[in-house]
Amino acid sequence: MEAIEAAAARRGRGAVARDRQAIEDMSALSLARLLRVDDHPDHNCYETVALERIGILVTVATSTEAARFYLQQLPFDLLITDLGRGAEPKAGRDLLRRVRATRPELPVIVYTWKAEPVRAGLLAEGAAAVVDLPGDLVVAVQAHRPRGPR
Repeated sequence: MEAIEAAAARRGRGAVARDRQAIEDMSALSLARLLRVDDHPDHNCYETVALERIGILVTVATSTEAARFYLQQLPFDLLITDLGRGAEPKAGRDLLRRVRATRPELPVIVYTWKAEPVRAGLLAEGAAAVVDLPGDLVVAVQAHRPRGPR
C-alpha cells in the first residue's frame, strides 16, 4: 500500500479512500492455478469459464498420466478430478491417493455425478470436497484457493 501512496504523491495527489479500498479488495484474492483432470473436459466448459472469471487459471489433463506430468512441472494450488476415466472407474480415486502421498498440502476436489454415495469415503481418503453441482464446485474452489499474494 505504501508504494501506491508514494506513487500517487509523486504524481501530485494523495491516495484517496476509494483507491485504498480497491487495492485492499484486490489483495484479498490472488490468482490461483488449478489442474482439472477429466477425460471429457468439454462437458464442463461452463464450469471452467466460471472458474477463470474468478481468477483461477485452469490447466486441463485428460488422463492421470498427463496430470502427473503437469504436477511435476507446474506449481498448482488446487486439483479437481472426476472419478472415472474411460475404462478406469477408479482413476480419480487412484489419483487422489497418489497426490495425498506426494503433495499432501494440495487440495483435491472431486467433481462427479451423484456425489452423496461416495462423499464420506473420499473425504476420509483426503479429498478436500466431493461435489456434483456446478455452484458447489465454485464454492469448494473458493473455500480452498489461496488467499493473498503468492
